[in-house]
Amino acid sequence: MHVELTQPALESGSRVRLTRLVYACLLLMITSGAFYGLITEYEVHLVTTKQFALSRSVEEYLAPAESLFFFAQLSVMLVFLRPAKATFDFREVRRDKRSLFINICLGCVAGLTALLATLPSFVGNHEPSGIVMFLVDHLSIGSVLALALLLVFLLPVMQAIFFNGILLRQLLESISVVSALIVSTLVFALSWPAFNSWPAFNVIAGATLGLSTGIVFWRTKSLLACAVANASFTIGALMLQLWRLP
Repeated sequence: MHVELTQPALESGSRVRLTRLVYACLLLMITSGAFYGLITEYEVHLVTTKQFALSRSVEEYLAPAESLFFFAQLSVMLVFLRPAKATFDFREVRRDKRSLFINICLGCVAGLTALLATLPSFVGNHEPSGIVMFLVDHLSIGSVLALALLLVFLLPVMQAIFFNGILLRQLLESISVVSALIVSTLVFALSWPAFNSWPAFNVIAGATLGLSTGIVFWRTKSLLACAVANASFTIGALMLQLWRLP
């Protein structure tokens, strides 16, 4: 009798959490589209009014601004919408049997595999990303350290928590593994402010990265491995683009 009473309650709670996550993901995609649309309109306005100096400045700082905006979006999702309170528990996604070193190695392998899988998209695209051009134009210890903190630590950790530890985990509890991986990858691909900053660099690379980290989380339940996969992919993609610069 106790089981009969608690089972519907558990199913109802799962539906509520999934619904909240759907709203959070929709808000993430809508705000990304609005941000990119407003930036595009503003750039058109600057060109139309012949404010070319200001237009160049906006274009120059757009890539790091996009990455900061993405970080702010994820922060809002976690703090104000609070999907983590009901669906995320470190005790449930951590496996003590797997060592810290093994998780780091698995993350590196996943990130580099995603990079190798999308290597043709980098080789065929001779236009470097906005982040790379910003690094080249503002090569200083301060800018390098700030971008390294944002791109290699903060964003990978936030991505792992939201897209893997919260979204994918809830999907895996509600639908099949294949469907969960497809949905989480699509949400990840459609959540970027633009396709010229972290973690996209280009749409093919971003979708592959989302799928790779999703598979890693499904197999390991390790957020550390997912974060390391994002960081290793980002480092590899940046180094590849810097190496190809004339």
